[in-house]
Amino acid sequence: MQPFEWERELFLFLNGHHNEASDAFFWWLTTPVNSWPLYVFLIGFSYWKFGWKNTLMTLIGVGIAIGLADVIASQIFKPLVNRPRPSHDSAIADLVHTLHGYRGGPLGFVSSHASTSMAIALFFFLEWKNKVKGAALLFIWTALYSYSRIAVGVHFVGDILGGWIVGILAVYLSRLILREVTKRYPQLKT
Repeated sequence: MQPFEWERELFLFLNGHHNEASDAFFWWLTTPVNSWPLYVFLIGFSYWKFGWKNTLMTLIGVGIAIGLADVIASQIFKPLVNRPRPSHDSAIADLVHTLHGYRGGPLGFVSSHASTSMAIALFFFLEWKNKVKGAALLFIWTALYSYSRIAVGVHFVGDILGGWIVGILAVYLSRLILREVTKRYPQLKT
């Protein structure tokens, strides 16, 4: 499946608006290891606010959601849809602004970065929404982290939106799994 022409135009517009500072920021942000301080904060805050049992169940749920999101994105959608990344799209590849020679693999729909970051943010948000002020701020990280994939030249906007939908689905499935497990083993309920 080829990208829509409007998607190419929108991508080139967004990808074309960059400078040295934004390049450095989005390259740093798109590198998954740089999100570890956020993850450590989320785990530490969860433990401080809700205790070890709730934190453990949340981490299990998030882990399931991340795993599902990544498998659905990488193992199902990418080979099934077979849509090139902007950096591999012959119609625009020469116009794409990439960083440090990074072009990603050949297939881009859906974005695994977008699906897993949405899974993390949504799972924590649903756990914290009525208990922690500012829990919705996690979606700002998701938006920036996902946008970084456009900034570095490896995803169309549709790849990001599709990834977010996959992340939402993964959280839904993860929460269903946890609900069934806690029905069977009530001592795990938080």
